Amino acid sequence: MKASSDVMERLGQLADKADNFCHAAQIPLSPRIHITALRGGMEDIRDELRAIFREVTGDDPWADEPMSGA
Repeated sequence: MKASSDVMERLGQLADKADNFCHAAQIPLSPRIHITALRGGMEDIRDELRAIFREVTGDDPWADEPMSGA
C-alpha cells in the first residue's frame, strides 16, 4: 500500500523533530534539562507514530498498554 502524501508529510516532520533532538543534545545544559526535554519530545514522537500506524493499518497493538499515548 502506498502511503498518502499526508502520512509522508507527518513522517517527515517526525524525522525532523528527532533530528532536532539530536542537535539539541549538543547544547551545554544540565543533564536534568536534557532528559526532561528528550522524554517529552520522544513521547510526542511515539504518540504520533502510533497514530499514523493506527490510521494506516486500522490496528492498535498498543490499546491494552497502560501508557498507550494518543
